[in-house]
This record gives sequence, C-alpha cells and structure tokens, in this order.
Amino acid sequence: MNIVYVTGLFAQKNEDILGGMPRYIYKIGVLMQERGHNINILTTGHKDRVWNYQGIEVHTICYTPICSENRFVKYILNPMKRDISFNNALKSMNQIRKIDLVQYAGWFGVGILYNRKMPSVLRISTYSRVQLSTEYSKQELDIMSWSERMAARNFDGIFAPSKVTAQVFSVDVNRKVSVIRTPFVIDLSEDEEDQSVWERKLEEKKYFLFFGRISKDKGVVTIAKCIYKFLQKYPDCYFVFAGNVAYGINGFNSLKLVKRMAKEYNDRIIYLGQLEHKQLYPIIRKSIGVVMPSIMDNLPNSCLEALYLNGIVIGTRKSSLDEIIRNQISGLLIEIDNERQLLTCMSNVMEMKEDERKRMKENAIKELERFEAKRLAKQLEKYYEEIIIAFRKSKRIL
Repeated sequence: MNIVYVTGLFAQKNEDILGGMPRYIYKIGVLMQERGHNINILTTGHKDRVWNYQGIEVHTICYTPICSENRFVKYILNPMKRDISFNNALKSMNQIRKIDLVQYAGWFGVGILYNRKMPSVLRISTYSRVQLSTEYSKQELDIMSWSERMAARNFDGIFAPSKVTAQVFSVDVNRKVSVIRTPFVIDLSEDEEDQSVWERKLEEKKYFLFFGRISKDKGVVTIAKCIYKFLQKYPDCYFVFAGNVAYGINGFNSLKLVKRMAKEYNDRIIYLGQLEHKQLYPIIRKSIGVVMPSIMDNLPNSCLEALYLNGIVIGTRKSSLDEIIRNQISGLLIEIDNERQLLTCMSNVMEMKEDERKRMKENAIKELERFEAKRLAKQLEKYYEEIIIAFRKSKRIL
C-alpha cells in the first residue's frame, strides 16, 4: 500500500525530538515500512519541501496561520486554511503515485475539510474537551472540540488508542470508534543511551521522576499538593521533572506551583527540560519510580516506556493508564487528583523491598506483551485493508 500520514505537527529538521503524537506517526510509519508499504508523512512548515526524517519521506507544505486572538480564526478558520493546503498536496502526491489510504492525526481540527477523495482513517490523538480540560477556557474547548467532531464526519474509519477516548468520542459523534493500541517500540539499546545528563545532575541522588508535558491535565497539581509532605518525610530524596512546561489558562505554570508548594525544600525539585530519548532513558531507568497522575490521557507511550525501563509506575484510574497498569501487580493506581493516595503510594515505593520491586517489574514487562509492535502493526494493516474495501464498495454503489 501507498500510505500517507497527515499531521499538523511534526519535526522540521532531522535532529528534532519527537514527542507524543508526532512520535507515534514516525513509529507506525517505520513499522509499516518494514511490512513492505510505501510511507510518506504530510505536514506543515515554513516552506514547501520533500525531505527525509530518519528513514521516512516527509512532505512539508508552507502554511502560515492567520495571527489573531479571535477564537473563530484560531480554531476554525486556520484549521480550514491548513486543510485546503493538505487537500492540494494530497492531490499532487496522488498524481505522482496513487495513494491507497490516508491517515489523519485527530488533533486540533485536522481533517475538518478533508475532501474524501481516497480511503481514509482518523486516529484520535487528542480530543480537546476530554484531554485538555485544564489547559483552555470552556469557550476555547467548545470550539476546538466542535472542530474535531466536524472533522470526524469526513473519514471512512475512526480509531483511538484507548477505550476511554474511544467511548467518549463515539458517543459525541454517534459513530463507531475502534480501539487499536499504540505499538510499543524502544528506540535504543542500553548501550546506546547517553548517561551525561544523569551523571551531571542526578548521580548518587535518589529521586522520583515525572516526564512528559508538565501540565495540569497530566496531574502535576496533584504532585504539588503532596510534594512538601513527601520531601519532609524523606530528606534524602528528590523529585525530577523532564519535558516541556505547558502554560494553561492565564499562563498557569504547573512547575512553578510545585516549587512554590515545596517551600523550603524547593532545592530538591530538579527540572531537566526536554531531553532526547537517549538522555532520558537512563534517567527513567535509575529513578525510584515514575509518577504519572494524569487527569485524562490517551494510552501514552510514556507509560509503556516507564514500565519497560523502570517497572514502578504510579498512574490513575479512569484516565486510560488503568488500561495498561494492574494495581499492585504491574504498577500502582490512585484515584484522579487524590494527593493523599499519591503520597501513600510514593511512601510505599520508598519502603519496597528489592524482591517486591523485581516482581512488579517482571509483571510490568509481561503487560507490555499486549502492545507488541509487530502484532499491532499487523492489526492496523488489516484495519486499513477493510477500510479500502469498504471505500471501493461505496463508490461502486454510488
């Protein structure tokens, strides 16, 4: 198959660090390429060009959004303008080589004007009203979520990586939303990891780790609420953050809140910024445990990485993390925004015996068998084939 992945966000140069949704697109592109398919990524940038990102051909189209604080312009008009450019680019690519299927990244209204000229699927990467409820005003969320629902009308199939996202979106758009999990792939061997940041900042320190987007929806405020008591109880322990700081409503900064709530212990809050995976992996591996108290998530790859590299992960129920972790068996689960339970879990991890840690990590590794990359890539390939057959049948009927 000739498959094009369409996304409003991707790397702009070969050394860019991919996070979240762009990283999924790259990984699934590599897996499909390994299965013999021709893969292209279509995205936006500052100029038109065709280039190569670590083995995948990328078509970047020049797109400049209209600068305006008007919500209609930002969240409706700009996505429409972007989609017209995507449609034109797909038409040109299809003339050079027939496209068998396009997959759009469901993210901030991408696909709202998709023209249905070829078989298509939408993967729900982000559903704003569910996953970004703490980052935008109600008015902004209403508009963004509307544009995401409008985009869903245009596609032959819709899927999401988590049950919780699929169920909510299915009800809101009154359509079937399949669940296809994110394949788990570790990019590097332990020998390829870069220990330099760990050696410079963390060597000989005991620490818990949070990594990913540092925001309210990822549960950082829950960490803030219990951080003082934790650091007070364990005076030789640190808490480490790695990732981009997200600025919520009125410029709210979750990381600053954590430091403020830590009071006189704020020197034991360490912020590393965004790291390459080769730098981040040893930091995950050598932490006491990874804290991920998300309010809502969408089966994040970060949780799979933490299970594989560390094995001790604290997540939340009803956030999609409970679709990965089994409480007290392959990790620990707390209720959403329950700082008391988070403090208890962190204390329990601190007191864990080595054989308990080893057993939990072994169970975590077993959980990852459900996310085995080749099997899930084959499942996605079968889904694509069903979509293509249904599309051709509908065209014959018309």
